[in-house]
Amino acid sequence: MALHRRIIFILSFIGIAIVLALLVQRLWPQPSASRPQITAAFNLVDQTGAAVSERDYRGKYMFIYFGFAFCPDVCPFTLDMMSAALAKLPTSVAEKIQPIFISLDPERDTVEELARYMQSFDPRFVALTGSKEAVAAAARQFKVYFQKVEDEASAGGYVIDHSSIIYLMDPQGGLIQHFTHHDTEQTMAQKLRELIPE
Repeated sequence: MALHRRIIFILSFIGIAIVLALLVQRLWPQPSASRPQITAAFNLVDQTGAAVSERDYRGKYMFIYFGFAFCPDVCPFTLDMMSAALAKLPTSVAEKIQPIFISLDPERDTVEELARYMQSFDPRFVALTGSKEAVAAAARQFKVYFQKVEDEASAGGYVIDHSSIIYLMDPQGGLIQHFTHHDTEQTMAQKLRELIPE
C-alpha cells in the first residue's frame, strides 16, 4: 500500500510540474527561433554619396537585402524578385515601402558602381555601402553571415559568400517578417499586402 501511495505521489508531483511549466511558458513566452530579434541600425552611404542611417527611413517599411553587385546570380535574381513583388502591390501599399540593397563588398561596390548597378531594378531602390567596418557592423546587426572567398573567374578574383534573406522592417525599424529562397514574387507580394495597411 505504501508503494502504491508513493507512486501516486510521484505521478501527482510530475503532473503539477508539467502544468506549472506550461503556465510559465504561456505567461513568459520565449522569442521565436524562426523570428530573431533584429532592429535596423546602420550608418552607411547611398548611391548618391549621401550619408544615411536607419533613421532616414523611419516611418517607412524597410524591405532590405544584403548582397554584392558582382554577384553572378543569386543577388540580381533576388533584387528582380523584390522589384516584381513591389510592382504587384497597390500604389497605396508600395509607397509605404523603402526597398534597400546593402552591399557586403565595399572594396568593389563604390557609390558609382552601385548607382550603375541599381539601374536594372525598381527605381525606388536605395543601395548602401560604406567602410569595411560600417558594413560589418550593419551585417552583425541583421545577423547576416558573409565571407570573402577567392574565385579567379570573378572580377577582382573573389566573390562574397553570404546568407540570402530579405528583411521586412516595420516603420520603427523592428523586424516583422523575413523571406528566403523558398518565397516567390507572388508569395512576397501577398504577405506584404497582409502586413502593410493601405
